[in-house]
Amino acid sequence: HEQPITVKNTFISRIDHIDTMLRDNFPRLPRNINRVIYLGCGTSLYAGMVGMYITERYARVPSRAEYASEF
Repeated sequence: HEQPITVKNTFISRIDHIDTMLRDNFPRLPRNINRVIYLGCGTSLYAGMVGMYITERYARVPSRAEYASEF
């Protein structure tokens, strides 16, 4: 229940422009990206899940986090 607020509070202290992290604000980013897959095991998989959340929420690119050993 508290995770969304906790993640926001964690990033807000390190990234003061998280609300501007939209795809349109990165003109050099390739426009033909149709998905992002984060690979990791253990803690890095959890970090990928956070990245997945941020990528989907702010860049509006479908994402998923997968176990690297299963990829």
